[in-house]
Amino acid sequence: MTPTESFFFFFLVPSRLFTWHCLMCTIQQASWPIPCLPPPDITHGSHTGQSEQEFSFGSAVTYKCDQGFSLIGEASIHCTMKDNVNGEWSGPAPECKVVKCPEPEVKNGKKQSGFGSEYSYGNTVIFECDSGYALKGSSSVKCEANNSWVPSLPTCLREYKQFWKNFWLFKASRFLACSFYKT
Repeated sequence: MTPTESFFFFFLVPSRLFTWHCLMCTIQQASWPIPCLPPPDITHGSHTGQSEQEFSFGSAVTYKCDQGFSLIGEASIHCTMKDNVNGEWSGPAPECKVVKCPEPEVKNGKKQSGFGSEYSYGNTVIFECDSGYALKGSSSVKCEANNSWVPSLPTCLREYKQFWKNFWLFKASRFLACSFYKT
């Protein structure tokens, strides 16, 4: 189709005498926005498009939660092309949830960062072990949407030091015997 094209329509008009009429129409090239339905509202939160009436291809909204709630999922979604006529949102709307993880404690260890009285979604705590203990697991944990720490909390295991005792063996000038002592 060219930018401007003419079409002829023939139609029959019933009357006493059946006559054919011709109508010439001109169509000019035009484009229409590809619409999306309004983005979903979320409980305990809002999005930046609350005052908008129409959403079309390329539109974006960003969600935020009310105080005391944590945003779970992608904060922003945008209107994408589903087909050449309709649009759809790039993903589901996030959720606003109350997320509280329990106080993270590691026996024979301490926090290096992440001090606080409450731990919400996304908070991170970093641990180190007391002197004489070795860290097993990840030193960094994060509060996740299911109210738990991921990965699981590390443990601090007692280190064992090695002490070497040398014994003289008089065979072929080789000498060395090892013993280990627990401290």
